[in-house]
Amino acid sequence: MSPGLAAWHPDVVAEYGEALTELTSTCLYMTRLIFKALSTAFDLLGGDSFESRHDSGASPLDLLCLLKYPNAMKDGAFGIPQLAHADMSSLTFLFTGSPGLQILPEDTKLWRNVFPVPGHALVNFGDAMKILSGGKIESVLHRIVTVPGKQVQDRCSFVFLVRPTPSAQMAALPRFRGEMEVADKAPMICEEWVSMRFSQLRAK
Repeated sequence: MSPGLAAWHPDVVAEYGEALTELTSTCLYMTRLIFKALSTAFDLLGGDSFESRHDSGASPLDLLCLLKYPNAMKDGAFGIPQLAHADMSSLTFLFTGSPGLQILPEDTKLWRNVFPVPGHALVNFGDAMKILSGGKIESVLHRIVTVPGKQVQDRCSFVFLVRPTPSAQMAALPRFRGEMEVADKAPMICEEWVSMRFSQLRAK
């Protein structure tokens, strides 16, 4: 954004701006707690911790969005409006009161339903955490499915994706590299990684 130019938002964003700011602030606070707990569990030093790859506040690459999916196809049959994928994030906070989320646990071919719990958020690990942890932390493969029956309301949810800083190297932290493994000479930075992932999505 050019200096001196204010960001334009739809009226509804301005109307609920205070609530949205509080929501993102809460997510970022929880993010710091999660990263601190994980860094402690893996005995990571300050400069090579999960926190070191993320801003203490919001990263320019973080994303808050409202998603809406139809309750079912026109005939009320089962459908998959969002195909299986892992998130382009470190952590993803999902807020919804509607069913439809399914996950595919590792080493299984059986999709499992994840039902919303009132007053709670669902937190997923994304592909960035898998990279930073050298595969020790798995990203969650998931999809959205319709709930059969025309009486079911459309599914709406808020999603907040937390990503590393734009200049963070997208490579395993030193703690997770094998003894004989050396770091990439020129690892991709997060800004490049996000751009690459979006290009891959557009190509599909």
